[in-house]
Amino acid sequence: MNIYSVSDNLVKYVKAIVDKLGNDIPAVRFFKPVVIRVIDNKVQSLNSILSLLSDSNGEIDVNGLLLELENNIFDMQPFSIPTDFFGEIVLGGGHIKFELPVINKQVALNREDINLLKEMMFVNN
Repeated sequence: MNIYSVSDNLVKYVKAIVDKLGNDIPAVRFFKPVVIRVIDNKVQSLNSILSLLSDSNGEIDVNGLLLELENNIFDMQPFSIPTDFFGEIVLGGGHIKFELPVINKQVALNREDINLLKEMMFVNN
């Protein structure tokens, strides 16, 4: 899958998570327009990161990468990665945890959410 398709699908996925959270958390619903704009404005940064994963034709082996990452998330002990955009990202123990920008609410993705990501990545492929 090319970098731009991966990027588009990741953005759709994050927006779907924000929508889901907005149904349960009033602060997320209130700040949703701001969060969505921040996400849209950071797509270029995402494309730069994705280019590091691509081959010489700009293609990314999304299926293989997601399978390996999924196995690692469920098999390893949690560890943290500090970021400027999503706060501290915690990976492992069966979850991916990060903060939504602007509203500082932590999101914890589980197996169901990861399966949704896999489905969304291949919707347009």
